[in-house]
Amino acid sequence: MNINQRTRNQEPRTRNQELSRQGSIMKKFRIYEHPQKGLEAVKLGFSWPAFFFGILWMVFKSLWKYAGIWFVLYILMALMESHLKSGDIETGLTATYDIMLMIFYLIVMLIPAFIGNSWVEKKLQNQGYVLLKEVTASNPKQALADLSAQQDQD
Repeated sequence: MNINQRTRNQEPRTRNQELSRQGSIMKKFRIYEHPQKGLEAVKLGFSWPAFFFGILWMVFKSLWKYAGIWFVLYILMALMESHLKSGDIETGLTATYDIMLMIFYLIVMLIPAFIGNSWVEKKLQNQGYVLLKEVTASNPKQALADLSAQQDQD
């Protein structure tokens, strides 16, 4: 069998396979549908925007309860940090408290990064959205477009 025959016998590539072949990073998305509000795509797994932007990401996603909790946590951490800098603590313990505070900051940044998308899913379900399907795509818009294309073919 020559190369031309092998190429003709292969099934046509889907858009996802083509993007994957071109080097785009493919991610899994859950597509939710609401009778009046339409479709929403939520990425599964780690959220880089939640890691870097924290409270701002939560406000953008209308996760008010979590934004409030994180606001209070940041205020408490700022108070602890100002107390450490005021000099009321023994010099030998300052470095230990600084390390503990840095670890606490990191944990506070990692929690929304790892579970923030599940918070978005819960919010959508509480608003009446229903899980429609899981798809693989390079971004949320592409996930919705691929779902529409699949529905058109069916």
